[in-house]
Amino acid sequence: MTVLQPFRAIRFAPGTDLASITTPPHDCFTLAERDAFLARHPHNVARLVRGAELPGDGEGPGPPSWHARAADTLRGWLADRTLRQDASPALYLYTITHGPVDRRRTLTALIGRIAVDPSGVRVKPHEATLLRPRKDRLRLREATGCDLEPIWMLYRDPRGWINEIATSNAIDELARFTDDEGREHRLWRVERPEAVGELVAQFEERTLVIADGHHRYQTALEDAKRDPRRGAILTMLVRDDDPGLAIEATHRLVAALPFDAASIFQQLPAWEVHPVADPLAGLAALSPDGREVVLVTRAGAWRLRLRPEAELARGLGRLDTLAVSRVQERVLAPWGLLAGDERVRFTRDAAEAVAAVRSGQAAAAFLMPPESPAAVLDVAASGQLMPPKATYFVPKPRSGVVMAPA
Repeated sequence: MTVLQPFRAIRFAPGTDLASITTPPHDCFTLAERDAFLARHPHNVARLVRGAELPGDGEGPGPPSWHARAADTLRGWLADRTLRQDASPALYLYTITHGPVDRRRTLTALIGRIAVDPSGVRVKPHEATLLRPRKDRLRLREATGCDLEPIWMLYRDPRGWINEIATSNAIDELARFTDDEGREHRLWRVERPEAVGELVAQFEERTLVIADGHHRYQTALEDAKRDPRRGAILTMLVRDDDPGLAIEATHRLVAALPFDAASIFQQLPAWEVHPVADPLAGLAALSPDGREVVLVTRAGAWRLRLRPEAELARGLGRLDTLAVSRVQERVLAPWGLLAGDERVRFTRDAAEAVAAVRSGQAAAAFLMPPESPAAVLDVAASGQLMPPKATYFVPKPRSGVVMAPA
């Protein structure tokens, strides 16, 4: 199967206010935000990607369930031409311009369908997944027969040929809108046969790393086992050193300590402990070597630095040098909090993490430095996996800009 495939996109009708009907990816907004999206516009895509659950809903893709209602809504919107499928296959150039007015940056992406790779040789994950989200996304894909959101993959292209081919052949602009956070989104078709052929050829021998959408990719792998005709997934492809690409840290919140809080420093033998007056300032001042994090409890805040003799030495290369690995293996695991433990929650907002501890909603927080895209690709290339929720890539694409039949 060809790695990169053009496709007939499903898109909202021309003239639709995409700022009102698109959303961030389904796992990047709260239920309260979901309800606000649903109230904002009758055609908001939240109805498809994360609809409201009702009493009596079952867990399967069939009725009654929100997955079945999403499928009914999709069919209805296609029937009344709210959604339309493009007449011919194409690839799509998608850009997101973001950041402060004086420091605007643009992420450039190519959207196509990527063949799933059960061998794990050509498409590599970079972090472990959790079972429950995989089941939810599989039920939605089964019910709708569509990929309603693109996943995100990274590739290396030092010379930048792929973006050059795509941008020079992106003639027909399909959409332009600004979201609530001030990010400008633009979409073009790339359909000239010679250009599509060149882009397809560029990905035949290229290794791809999943940046965002691991659960949906695993869903597509499972779906392809049942029906080999559904062996590709809608994907946003981004160069690893794209100037608009960034990773935000995901901080760890521990709901309850498995020991008396007064003995917490006795439970950190691998770490040097240094008090800090302001945890957020301490986070900003962390060393970039991955050996430091900030611990916050109701008693105060401390900078933790891993002792040299406690370095991870598992022979896993770059993975052993990451702060997220060191916290998992040198703090959480010794405390009995293994990957996937429900007592550990996640947030990207450091101030929110500090507030959760001070209000008693969490017993402790670990404020983490962000990892780099290069580290992600290095770990994936070595066949290793980061712990769950190790990275948060930004800027996020908007769900509802492009959809595709599975």
